[in-house]
Amino acid sequence: MRRETIQLTCAAPGLRAELTVLRFGPPGARPCVHVQAGLHADEVPGMLAAHRLGEALARLEAEDRVRGEIVVLPLANPLGLGQRIFGRLEGRFDLADGLNFNRGYGQLAQAAAELLDGRLGPDAATNVE
Repeated sequence: MRRETIQLTCAAPGLRAELTVLRFGPPGARPCVHVQAGLHADEVPGMLAAHRLGEALARLEAEDRVRGEIVVLPLANPLGLGQRIFGRLEGRFDLADGLNFNRGYGQLAQAAAELLDGRLGPDAATNVE
């Protein structure tokens, strides 16, 4: 198992939040599976299941039984998990502006299409490269 830590930007200086990414199998191997839990922060059963999945995958990887690459984020929204208001976990809304953490992503399809126009061909490996 490879453990990756991604530092997140926090709203105030001195605060720290991070994503933990667990990776199993050879990097870049196919098929690739991505599992994440806790996107809305209040989904404890999913976070527990992803944590247990990571433990099981670590055992399988030690036995060389993982085929492909498996990426697990046991807690996909650590910022939301830290948001409690009067004892209630809020989790999915930014307390600064009320926006949902899981909405409003940039629309990148058109920009990607323009960037890739004429550059992709029938060979998938070449396209990935």
